[in-house]
Amino acid sequence: MNPQHSTARPGWRRFGATLATAAAIGGAALACAPAASAHDSVVDSTPEDGAELATSPTEATLRYSADLNKLGTVAQLKDAQGQQFGADPSVSGDTLTVDFGDPLPDGDYTLTVRVVSSDGHPVDGTLEFSVEIPGSSASPASPAAASAPSSSPAALGTPQPTAESPEDAIVEAAAPGGLPPAAVWGIAAAAVLAAGAVVLAKVRRQTK
Repeated sequence: MNPQHSTARPGWRRFGATLATAAAIGGAALACAPAASAHDSVVDSTPEDGAELATSPTEATLRYSADLNKLGTVAQLKDAQGQQFGADPSVSGDTLTVDFGDPLPDGDYTLTVRVVSSDGHPVDGTLEFSVEIPGSSASPASPAAASAPSSSPAALGTPQPTAESPEDAIVEAAAPGGLPPAAVWGIAAAAVLAAGAVVLAKVRRQTK
């Protein structure tokens, strides 16, 4: 019994040593796994994520934790309504620059980028910011401007000339001393009646 017991002890010791070694290797692998799987990440950006800008930016820059691969870089800029704006990406070392081209109008924007990490893996990211330039929105008309009278004659209530008939023009031209049109028409009617009476009298005398 004693010899068998003494020969079994070294086996258990070797098994325990092997188990301890395996545990140590496994722990080291677990400790190194996050570092190995961690891709490059954004360290800082201009503008910052969530920034509210009082001036319109023409570009955005994102600096990563390591140099980026220049191939496979993609960028897209949209406002809150989904309208797409210019976004031309370029990589220099650990910095991604996205050129917007023209200044951006007021609004909320989301910049979506995809870069290739130094370990060859693609990395996606977003940058949100808003633009609100003081005085850029149309301001309501001032009370003084709203209450100022218009220079238009119609707005001021000035009687506007209207088209008149030829008869009205004749009456106005024939009205002596600015007589009312009704008086002029009465005088004209009396003159016509008198002329008719004279003509009728002449005809009667010639027929006798």
